[in-house]
This record gives sequence, C-alpha cells and structure tokens, in this order.
Amino acid sequence: MKIKSIVLSVAAGVVIGAVAAPLLEDGPATPSAPGTSSTDLRECPDLRRGTADPVDGKDCVRALQGALHALGYAQPVTGGFRETTEQNVLAFQRAQGIEPNSGVAGPKTRAALADAGTVPAAIGEADYSLVTCGGTSCHLYLRRSTTKTVADFVDAHPAAVSIGSGLLTQGACRVLKMRKAGIVCDLLAGGGADHLLARLDRAAERGACLHLRIGLPSGEARLVSATAENGARCAD
Repeated sequence: MKIKSIVLSVAAGVVIGAVAAPLLEDGPATPSAPGTSSTDLRECPDLRRGTADPVDGKDCVRALQGALHALGYAQPVTGGFRETTEQNVLAFQRAQGIEPNSGVAGPKTRAALADAGTVPAAIGEADYSLVTCGGTSCHLYLRRSTTKTVADFVDAHPAAVSIGSGLLTQGACRVLKMRKAGIVCDLLAGGGADHLLARLDRAAERGACLHLRIGLPSGEARLVSATAENGARCAD
C-alpha cells in the first residue's frame, strides 16, 4: 500500500448553456434529501454559481451539494448553485489543495468529491483502544480495524488524502476535548499531514495501531508524533 501525495489543478470552467429550471437560492426552501442523487459527478460539466438543475438532463448540482453535505459541510440540497454552494466548493478546494481556488466545480473538484463519497464514518472514542492524558501530553491508540479502514480509503482515493488526515485529526480532537475542556485543537497547525499519513500507511501494513502523541503546550493541542504500535495498548 502506498499513499500518494498529489497536487491537483482545476481547469477553468466554461459557462453552461441555458438551463430549463429557474435558479434556486441556497437554503431550505426547496430541499431534497441529501445524498439521494444517482448522478455521477464525473459525467457532469463544470458547475458554477448560477447553474441550476437539470444540467444536460441530470441532477448535477444536487449531486454536488449532496457530496458536500455528506462530508459535513453545512450544505442544503436545493438544485441551485448559489453563494453557499460556491463557498463550500471553495472550502473543499482549499482543503484538497486544488488550484486555483475558483469556486467552480471543475473536473478535478468533481472527481475528488466523487471519490470522497465513500468516506469512512467519523472517528469517535470507541475507535481508540486506549486514551491516556497527563499534564502536558495525551496518547491515543487508534484500533487496528480503524487504522486499516482509513488507510485503505486514502490508498483507494488519492485525490482525497486531506479527507483521510482530517478524519484522524478531527477524531483525535473530538476525544481530546472530552478529556481536556477548553483546549484549542489544531493538530496540524505546523504542517505534518504527509508524516501522519505515511505513519498511518506503515501501521496498516504491519497490522498495527496508529499511536498519536499529542502535546498540550499552553492549552493548545499539537501533534508531536505518529507511530505504528503493536504492543499491549493496541487492540483490534
């Protein structure tokens, strides 16, 4: 298994031709159930602010909005590409390292969102075999099964590597905040996503747990190290 770090680029989108449906405002006025569109985003044209379903006979905007919603963005599924959708596309592009940050859902953005449709469930306390915290640090041991699940996702979807690191860091922060009230948790504030994912890959290859050591200087949680652990603290 090998995790690939890739730099994505997005070709500038072209304005879509006339659409049959009127433009819909982002919001709950005419929502559909999130994630119900069967449209493959890869088969859609570039989507930008002002686009509305149907697009070439397909629910492309709803598919885009459903994918964003499934990733945890505050995104209503209305079928109209307006300000909220544009801002969420921009946020996704920044998280994925897609350049330029245009807010247009071009080929690379749509492919990354389509790949991300199989994102594993959010990581919670039950995904750790052991969590210990002292005065200045915490140690989290991600279960073997969860370590492998996240590593397999990143390996299968290289366009969504930041989603894999996000699953790890957000899960760790969720647990840390339960143990240490009031901490500011931004584990990768100084970088280190590549290191984290490389260690995740190594742990999965060895059938081990991912051990995260988190420093707590001045109430701010920072990732100190990530290593493969196969000792007594590791569980399936």
